[in-house]
Amino acid sequence: QPVADRMRALCRVHGAVSPALAGIESFTERLIGTLERHLAAGSAAGGGPQPYLLGGVPCRADFALYGPLWAHLYRDPHSRAMFDGAPHVVRWFERLHGHAADAAFTQLAARDATAAPAST
Repeated sequence: QPVADRMRALCRVHGAVSPALAGIESFTERLIGTLERHLAAGSAAGGGPQPYLLGGVPCRADFALYGPLWAHLYRDPHSRAMFDGAPHVVRWFERLHGHAADAAFTQLAARDATAAPAST
């Protein structure tokens, strides 16, 4: 019970209160829908579904978006239904979650090491 009480208090601190819930849910549904369309559309050159956000190999953007969606929404039985109409997003989760078995991940470290620094 003490942990649940602390979590409820954090909801208030972060603005997740009753008047805001409809907006939060609406935003999340639009985000999942946009991500589904993006992954389903695929690359113009390759034709089929796009396996990762920016093409055929994962990048940091994949993990930045995957982390909170997987941990806070998909794993929660109360919000998992939001992904019922997003099979490409679910497969994207599975690819990222099982990254150790994906050959594309051997390229990630090499690509990140040669990437130019971001401009500020």
